[in-house]
Amino acid sequence: MKKSLLAVVLLLALTGCGAQPLTTENLLTEQLSSEDTCSEIDSILSATGGESGREERFLTASDQLGELSERASDPLEDELEVLSEILEERVEDAEALEQDSERLAELDEAVVTVEEVCRF
Repeated sequence: MKKSLLAVVLLLALTGCGAQPLTTENLLTEQLSSEDTCSEIDSILSATGGESGREERFLTASDQLGELSERASDPLEDELEVLSEILEERVEDAEALEQDSERLAELDEAVVTVEEVCRF
């Protein structure tokens, strides 16, 4: 009886404090520090260099940056999503991307933020 009462009190306390229930998703998507996020970005971008198989590497980098954005530190989360999307757009239609000044401005802003936070 005491154990179940204690469990109820703890559950109510956690709910009252705004704690999120433990789920597989929030257990597996622990947010990274900025330092760890930058290290991951560096690894992804390093693997993108070279000329052969470039389009395939851009798509791989796009996927990896998109996945990283889900657990990235707050200052980099949105910027990584933008970089992921733009890399994919670049593969699909580079000419259209080059003509889209708004999208290029978003790219510039994302790159500047990543460079500042990561000190690249």
